Amino acid sequence: MLNELSRELESLGRDAKGDHIGTTLDRHFGSSVYDLRVVNSLLSKLGRSGRGVHFVNLLGCLQQRNVEQDVYLASIAISSCRHLSDWGGALDILKKMAAVHVELDTITYSAAVSACAKGGQWAKASDLLAEMTLAHVEVSTTTYNSAVTACEKGGQWAKALALLVEMACAHVQLDTITYNAAVSACEKGGQ
Repeated sequence: MLNELSRELESLGRDAKGDHIGTTLDRHFGSSVYDLRVVNSLLSKLGRSGRGVHFVNLLGCLQQRNVEQDVYLASIAISSCRHLSDWGGALDILKKMAAVHVELDTITYSAAVSACAKGGQWAKASDLLAEMTLAHVEVSTTTYNSAVTACEKGGQWAKALALLVEMACAHVQLDTITYNAAVSACEKGGQ
């Protein structure tokens, strides 16, 4: 069932509208209660496939069908967007999850920051770090590394170095990835 459903959703493409996705889900699940484990597996499979669907619309359809929205579902969907280089979708999902009072965690935010890094969206990645701090969500080395990488891709060497200082002040461990991304940012910026 899972393979067939994922193939059908993939065939709809990334531009699929909510009603097309909903019809496909209803055809497979019928009136039965959606098993969250199956839904999570489906999202993971779609994200790894490299083709994917419009995850924001898919989550909207699931919400309309009273599928519980949780942090794990959000993390999978955002990670799937990252794999598809869809930073905008990752940010949309983050907003939608916050709107339905899903308590976002370090993993969820890190996936969104990583999606922004993959898309070279250094300002968005930086905004997410600030949002995490305001929400009292721990900012990990991995999260900072993604933000420094976003700055490197965006040619923002000064911001990359500022993030290193911020990490040190916050007592977050800097690692080889951190330093390599910062050095690369400086090289690209002619520093």
